[in-house]
Amino acid sequence: MEIRKAIQGKPLAGVGVAVLLLLVAGTILTRQFWPEKRAKLSQAYYSDDDGQTWFQDSVYRAAPFDHNGRSAVIAEIYNYDNGGKEFCAYLAKFTPEAKSRLEKALADAEKSGLSPSSVTLYRDPSFMGPGMLVKKPGSKEDWVSISDPRANDVRSVHSPDGSAVDEVFVY
Repeated sequence: MEIRKAIQGKPLAGVGVAVLLLLVAGTILTRQFWPEKRAKLSQAYYSDDDGQTWFQDSVYRAAPFDHNGRSAVIAEIYNYDNGGKEFCAYLAKFTPEAKSRLEKALADAEKSGLSPSSVTLYRDPSFMGPGMLVKKPGSKEDWVSISDPRANDVRSVHSPDGSAVDEVFVY
């Protein structure tokens, strides 16, 4: 009742409060129904310079592949500093045998009129484990198989300044 007495006889104050409440409600509704940014799951990041820079391409590329005369591999990108800075945490590629097998499966899918996502090798742990190699960018160490215990250290992600990290997806 005190608010009513305070604005009684002051029509502009009542209009001001009503407009303010409408703005708050409009802001809440806008935020609630604003479309979310969705990751392009058909895209991935790759690097052809040992993780110094990266570019987007189809997730269905069998890395390593030729990119502008250089060998491109998968780049696992993360951000830190509340999303302000990005870095390549590690690089990944297929073994020559796995790459050959994957390229054949992709070609067979295309010949059959199927999408690359139909290739079951991408979801086969017995293929992906021994078929994938990883290494830290700039490392002089050899590539190691994901199934090798040393790969846990390679795939352990820490920001350069020790702050929290988030994986970056292609949008």
